[in-house]
Amino acid sequence: MNGVPLRRWLVASLVLNVFIIGAVAGGAARWWWSERGVSVAEPVRSGLRHAADDLPAEQRRSFLLGLRNAQIAPGASSPRP
Repeated sequence: MNGVPLRRWLVASLVLNVFIIGAVAGGAARWWWSERGVSVAEPVRSGLRHAADDLPAEQRRSFLLGLRNAQIAPGASSPRP
């Protein structure tokens, strides 16, 4: 039996095994460090009512009052074509 084809298969097997071991070790490392860095995320605050959070008190009251009035009469301020 010739040793050259056997050697090629052994080298191919070695390369494949090193690749698989590296992939498993890399995935385990990413999982390990990502689990450690998990923290409770702050909820996303979207919408117009949250836009007033950084305004001064008087402007915030005025802004929120305007929003409240717009909710009460949604079609009153929009022009008709």
